[in-house]
Amino acid sequence: MMSKLLALLAMVSFSVIANASDQLAVQTIKKMYETGKSLEKGNEIIYLYADKILTRAINVANEAENCISYDVMWQSNDPPYDRKVSYNLLDNNKVEVHLAEVAPYYEAETLIYDLNCSIGTCKITDVEDDLGSLVHNIYQECQ
Repeated sequence: MMSKLLALLAMVSFSVIANASDQLAVQTIKKMYETGKSLEKGNEIIYLYADKILTRAINVANEAENCISYDVMWQSNDPPYDRKVSYNLLDNNKVEVHLAEVAPYYEAETLIYDLNCSIGTCKITDVEDDLGSLVHNIYQECQ
């Protein structure tokens, strides 16, 4: 009986920890977009939230000419920063972001942010859009 109770307690504890990590991932991306809107910035804001691997990739892109020719965060060359943004939690600390259509120039877009969360903080490890993985694309196109 005691071992069953301990097993149940362990499962509940793991579920609470996993849920807290997932919520932290969503809150991190929400905060990032709020900052991007208020400062009217995009790729620069992703850089602030990036882990070491994504930071290195962005540095490679910044050193290359015409490597990333659009704002990844806002999916545009000339982003409308007042665009409506919605968030959906996926598995494994991934957050799906929907950027609303702004007619007639901007179609609705979807991105997926992959995050690594630990000890109360999350860092972005990669961003996926219609073109695929940002890290992969940088290393394919920018060197």
